[in-house]
Amino acid sequence: MIVVIIPTYNEASNISKVIKNVFCLNLKDLNILVVDDSSPDGTSKIVKKIIKKNKNLHLLINEEKKGLGKAYMVGMDYAINQLNAKVLVEMDADLSHDTKILPNMINYTKTHDLILGSRYIKGGSIPKDWAFHRKFVSYVGNLVFRFFFSWKINDWTTGYRVIKSKVYNKLKLELNEDMFLGYTFQVGFLYKAIKKGFKIKEYPLIFIDRKKGSSKFMGWNYIKNNLFFILKTKFKK
Repeated sequence: MIVVIIPTYNEASNISKVIKNVFCLNLKDLNILVVDDSSPDGTSKIVKKIIKKNKNLHLLINEEKKGLGKAYMVGMDYAINQLNAKVLVEMDADLSHDTKILPNMINYTKTHDLILGSRYIKGGSIPKDWAFHRKFVSYVGNLVFRFFFSWKINDWTTGYRVIKSKVYNKLKLELNEDMFLGYTFQVGFLYKAIKKGFKIKEYPLIFIDRKKGSSKFMGWNYIKNNLFFILKTKFKK
């Protein structure tokens, strides 16, 4: 069973399209799980309407917005325990992740435990029209993570991932700290997966900026939280 987990907050303008794109892949044993942080724009209502026509679509609603990491952990627990997922997929709801490359990424689970959609390897890219601060934080941030953690990984912050369930089961108890509730979840998850010796593969991703809705990127908080993670990880006694 493959479960694509899509966290949402105010994605009413995109969620129908991303669901359609995933199901159009016609992958065997594929389910989608939307984890909505009680979006005030009615995202969950749209998902509920689609569920009536598709039994392979599921919805979880968090009572409050607790961040990306928490949404993924709630979703992964449900996918494994309730849907018997063997493969988990992290995917954004804003159509920035190309669903067409997902079958190839999943195919690598035959030889690898964690497959990253990577913007910083040959064949991958970030949007040319991204604002300077977005490019700076993404590119320089990844250089910092590579310097402190591992040069073998080029894209530490990518949110497009295919993960064997055994990886999450091995790491979840270490990801319960508050620091992992937000975007630090991605870096922390990858760092701990490397430390546990899981086999990791990067697959080229041409990242597309959202056309509708508002970005959830929070510059200063993102930088602050990840710097805190680096300091705590590399300089702890």
